[in-house]
Amino acid sequence: MPKCGESLTGYLIRIAHRNFVSLNSLFTSVHNGSRRRTDHQIDILSERVINLEALSQIVGIPLSRLRAMTFQSVVEKYTDHIDISQDYPAVMRDVTDKIQRRFCPVCLQEDGVLKLIWQVKEVEICDKHHVRLISKCPECTTDQPFLSNTLAVLRCFSCGSKLASLGVTKIEETDLITAQLRVYSDWHYLMNPSFSALVPRVQNYSKLKSLAIAIVYLLQGKPETYYPESDLQPRLRKLTQGLVRMVRDDSDPKRVTVPQSLSILRRLDLKPSDIQTICIPESYISSMYPTKYSFGQCLAQWCKFYGTSNGMERISWKHCFLVDKIRYAYPSVCKGCYMRYGISENQWYNVPVSFCDGILLAQKVKDLLNTGASHNQITKKLKIRHPQLSRIVGYLAYHQLLDNSVAKQYTPQSVPNNILECVKNIGPFVSEIGQAKAKKMYGWKTIDFYYYMAMSEVQAYLSMDEESKVSPRRRTAGKRSITEEEARRLETIIEQWKMSDTRITFQGLAKALNCPTIILHVKPYEDMVIAAQSEQQFLLHKKEKNELRKKVREFIDSKLQSGEPIVAYEIYAHIGRGVNHLKRHFPWLRKWITLVAKKDQENRIKEKKEDLIAGVFLAVEEIAATSSHLNLDDIANHLGVSRDILKLYGEVTEAINQAKLRYKIGIVKNKNH
Repeated sequence: MPKCGESLTGYLIRIAHRNFVSLNSLFTSVHNGSRRRTDHQIDILSERVINLEALSQIVGIPLSRLRAMTFQSVVEKYTDHIDISQDYPAVMRDVTDKIQRRFCPVCLQEDGVLKLIWQVKEVEICDKHHVRLISKCPECTTDQPFLSNTLAVLRCFSCGSKLASLGVTKIEETDLITAQLRVYSDWHYLMNPSFSALVPRVQNYSKLKSLAIAIVYLLQGKPETYYPESDLQPRLRKLTQGLVRMVRDDSDPKRVTVPQSLSILRRLDLKPSDIQTICIPESYISSMYPTKYSFGQCLAQWCKFYGTSNGMERISWKHCFLVDKIRYAYPSVCKGCYMRYGISENQWYNVPVSFCDGILLAQKVKDLLNTGASHNQITKKLKIRHPQLSRIVGYLAYHQLLDNSVAKQYTPQSVPNNILECVKNIGPFVSEIGQAKAKKMYGWKTIDFYYYMAMSEVQAYLSMDEESKVSPRRRTAGKRSITEEEARRLETIIEQWKMSDTRITFQGLAKALNCPTIILHVKPYEDMVIAAQSEQQFLLHKKEKNELRKKVREFIDSKLQSGEPIVAYEIYAHIGRGVNHLKRHFPWLRKWITLVAKKDQENRIKEKKEDLIAGVFLAVEEIAATSSHLNLDDIANHLGVSRDILKLYGEVTEAINQAKLRYKIGIVKNKNH
């Protein structure tokens, strides 16, 4: 059973070890196949990474209990629709440690639990033992990876030493402990799955917008009306203005993030629970919307809604139009002519974007075509490209804005019954790419394609349906799938490469299979490759470790037998690895090499001192027997060394003085004195 405060990844590490199953095998069996797996996301929104229902059946734990072991309840409080590709990066950006596993060594010694809250970056100490959380091995100082089989037995990924320990220094700073306990309190409240919103829903606004309104309201001191230029610090004033733009679906919006909201609440000396019952006046909410944020009139003279705003509709999925570095807020479309509109500097404009390129340009092309101008003449005069001209002509032909004699050239003889399905299959293209695909798939001519694209139902789809903006890569990914034969070959190649020096990469495997790389980024093959990469990395690391250890031992043994000195840089040159490489990947080996070289140097210095001391007494005795004059140079020459060597070691200098005292000769001073 899961333990109190345990993270889902910590629990999976435990049960995988207990049931003699590797982590990669466990993950492969429960992946939901929706997106590329990223380890840290298992603790954020697990259902976007793994099949939680399948996992629940395997381990016999209720779904609600498994969800409570992740940060899902935190993300849910900030969003209405949980989408890991959109909401998680915005809400939880830089909140948790995604690479290293953080832990309290004392807690590991007591209960062996890898707690979820320890991954929060602003959590620095253990609330129970008041010791700092660490991510490094106490012995070799290697950072522990987020997921590792060795974490199940609480041992270091690199050297195998124990991570649990009782001999850790306690923190005595009262202010730090108090601040950290507040951090724990805030996060325990956010991680509570019993409620799904931080503030009551404001009118019909989403959770995110309701929270933004509440934050702005609190920062401004709970006034009756909103003040854009409030007496806040510049940074906070800029934040409130950005949040209001988000509420109004304006350009350049900002959204509330977890660290941002917690920082503001602490600044106001409020707890997250204090805003559960906040009541915001309707006058404050309505004052966020100045009169400029209302629909303007349609400016296209040929439109049935010309001069009114009856046909205007807000493009809800788009924040703004951006044309020539000018932002147009409140992006809208007229349902009569499908021209696009927006607001810039408090003025309502027709925006020359999307299919029709604007009213002004369409009017110019219309006048030139009706006067008999050719396409080449029009493109040169208006300085536009032929594809752009074709788009405008298709629009003019569909809306019957050309003379009858001219319109016949640009009007197709028939319209497909399933035109919208055809457009969806082509993808979100209204230019050369879409025209080329349409010609290949349906045999449409250029004039047919641009006429169809100007049709009302197609424009309604392209302008109002967010699904029409799916990226080309996402759409084309499903066009080609991996075959059974390729799947078998993939498994064989992976097994062969795993035990060789050939690195397993998506590009390399695709080249070996002679297939597009993108089809390997589909479940379950993507997970298979990622798991193989992790396993190969582990095996290569282990192989390299054994080889380096063997080379170092052989080199040291050969030096000891020959009596040559052991020098660290010679060992690095012999094994073909630099200091930085060993420091990064094998810190224990670098430490060992340094200690061996240092010990060998100390032993050699000790032996040299002993030889010099013995030689000093013999030299003094021999020189004194043949000469009445005795100095340091005579002793050095007799021993075959320089006088600086004799004065370098204190023990040797003392031995010279003792020997010379026998003959009542002056004392030699140590060079270090």
